[in-house]
Amino acid sequence: MPRTFWTEAITVAIQLAMREGSRQTSNSCLLEFHSIASSSENRRSTSWIQGLSFLLYFNTILMNRQDIQRELAEIKEENATLGAPENESNTCDHVILPLLKSMGYSRRDICSRSPDAAGKFPDYTLLPESAHTWFLEAKSWKERLHPRDVDQAINYAHRQGKRWVVLTNGREWRLYDDQIPNVSNEDRLVAEASIKDESEFTDLLEALSKANVLSGAIERSVVATQLRSVLEGQLTQKDSEVVKAVTRAVQKMPGMQSVKSSDIAAYFGQRALAPIKQTKDREPAEAPEPKLVEATTQIRPTKVVGLTATHRGTKPVRLIFSPGDELEVTTWKAVAREIISRLVNAGSPPPIPYRIGRSKGFFLAEEGSTMREPMKFGELAMESHFSADDLMRNTIAVCDSVQFDWSAIRIEVVQP
Repeated sequence: MPRTFWTEAITVAIQLAMREGSRQTSNSCLLEFHSIASSSENRRSTSWIQGLSFLLYFNTILMNRQDIQRELAEIKEENATLGAPENESNTCDHVILPLLKSMGYSRRDICSRSPDAAGKFPDYTLLPESAHTWFLEAKSWKERLHPRDVDQAINYAHRQGKRWVVLTNGREWRLYDDQIPNVSNEDRLVAEASIKDESEFTDLLEALSKANVLSGAIERSVVATQLRSVLEGQLTQKDSEVVKAVTRAVQKMPGMQSVKSSDIAAYFGQRALAPIKQTKDREPAEAPEPKLVEATTQIRPTKVVGLTATHRGTKPVRLIFSPGDELEVTTWKAVAREIISRLVNAGSPPPIPYRIGRSKGFFLAEEGSTMREPMKFGELAMESHFSADDLMRNTIAVCDSVQFDWSAIRIEVVQP
């Protein structure tokens, strides 16, 4: 392939990425690329077809993201001017359907209330009668999402052998994977985002775009999210199987026989390793410059989020009940513990034992003998074997059970 071909092709790709005009403008760039690739000099090689295919996909994804962002801005402006949608029908018409269209779905790609073989029907079937069909269950903008709301939609997916289900009230979107076996529907949640966090919200809707669903990119995105969530929990728990395996491997290395699983967990939790006694025949390793470590820690960007934000991949550093009423925390377990302790100390304890939804185990109990990872505080034990997002959802459920207003609680977090 002549060098001039790739030079021109890359130039077109850059133009495509930087232009802010309409979809037709970007498509004209692709036609220009097609003209270059189809010239008599370049069409001798079939690799130009791969390049064209990539740019076509790139164009679709780029425009989907821009369309989602534009639609999101319009929805926020409309809500600020006219108020939030009053009911489920208005939420669908003014929020959910416009967002789906911005994600690349045409009217023929969206089927409303189409019954399955059992006569049941979801609110929306996306890409009907295809291998990539997925379902969406809609709720009113003002209605709080509850895990039980997704049961019916997941049942549709299960009966038809489909994988993806979305539960949304327009302002929150939750993605469920029916192919996760042997768990409750609630535990099939693999991603969620709130309209309050525009970046995460756009990321999730982009993952659900028509182009990404058809290409299989949605699966890769979910796997990455799940892997991050699993490792976040496994790598910071000294008794986890992953940390035990890493510890055994490290202990076989020269001079590392005294490493403990707690050291490994502390390392992955970004806490300083406890001093390790050096063997006599080995010179102590040079200690890191303390000031450099301190400076690096200080420049890590932080942001303040609410309890309903997506917490995967973040680390809490401060729990804020109100201005001036705050405390330092280092784990999401500590966040849940402190909030529930606040309820108990305020004389509004939840009913004990406390079970979340229809789960088999207890989230709170007087003793944790039946819990996988009990965290004890005071006279209570809390099941802490959850992801950060699940811990916060469970904490919110406890607050709601005693009518405790948690909406003002904020958490300062850093990206590890």
